[in-house]
Amino acid sequence: MSHTSPPPREQSSIRADGQGRTDQVGHTSPSPGEPSSARADGQSRPDQVGDTSPPPVEPGRLVGAGSDGRTPAEAEPDRAGPDRSGIDPTSLAAALAQTRWGPVRLLERTGSTNADLLEWLRQGRASPGQVVLAERQGRGRGRLDRTWSSPPGASVLLSAAVGLPDPAAGPVWTQLPLVAGLAVVGAAADLGVAVRLKWPNDALIDGRKWAGLLIETTQAAGRPVAVIGIGANVRQRQAQLPIAQATSLALAGSTASPPTVAVALLRRLDRELTAWLDGIDPMERYRAASATLGQTVRVLTGPDQFVSGRAVAIADDGRLVVETAQGRQLFAAGDVVHLRAG
Repeated sequence: MSHTSPPPREQSSIRADGQGRTDQVGHTSPSPGEPSSARADGQSRPDQVGDTSPPPVEPGRLVGAGSDGRTPAEAEPDRAGPDRSGIDPTSLAAALAQTRWGPVRLLERTGSTNADLLEWLRQGRASPGQVVLAERQGRGRGRLDRTWSSPPGASVLLSAAVGLPDPAAGPVWTQLPLVAGLAVVGAAADLGVAVRLKWPNDALIDGRKWAGLLIETTQAAGRPVAVIGIGANVRQRQAQLPIAQATSLALAGSTASPPTVAVALLRRLDRELTAWLDGIDPMERYRAASATLGQTVRVLTGPDQFVSGRAVAIADDGRLVVETAQGRQLFAAGDVVHLRAG
């Protein structure tokens, strides 16, 4: 059964064929609100467009409303404790001072951090380098537009904006989801946890989903910009996870905190993006990190559409090659289910 692309949207997501959207990792973006922003030197970045950052916010304070439409007065009261991540935008910005990232904004609650950052970029209120995090989000978007929510303080939920190169002169845009996946693998390794990737970029610990990504594109100041959304489970107990096949760092035996995980993810993402933009091809490393190659898989391309076969290759543009009863088929996007161990 062939794959059909979703209808055009104002913002697009990068797929292996350069159209539509790629696999979403359980993360959505915050919407325009009054978030806190911080940079290591306390000033706005030269590449920031429009609004400048308000003063840093204490970790336990309410930060602002996001894409769920709540105002601070309607959101939950100030509090500190196990239901907060402990992420502080000032400290995070300082830890990222030698990277491309900043300013950093934190929202108490939002619908989707990707949606928020995309909106800010279109409005000229953000520019490449902007990072948005949320303590809690209620309308996360997963693969095939599935929605989900996250318990407060248990995850790292972030979106980061990066300028894309001229496609005629730079690397292949459709590799960007795979580059982001490699950053997640590297961040986990920095935390002492082994992770493999289910195509295109679900991060698995012992075969169970730990983190995922969603990459979407828009225009900002006349140039293409990608928003990379990452959602990673940190503190959840099994009962707090949406499916039995999910896991968290805590369940894997790690004591890493959400602030530590956020720093690891953003530092690795900066490193992987720099190498990719410098022309270093990621495909050999991505294939080595793949948990999908060699597996018998079912590729869901729509609510009632799927193809089964054996995953035999990943093309240089990122598409998955599946050997089916009808011959080899290439998939630019889809929800992959591993049917048995390879």
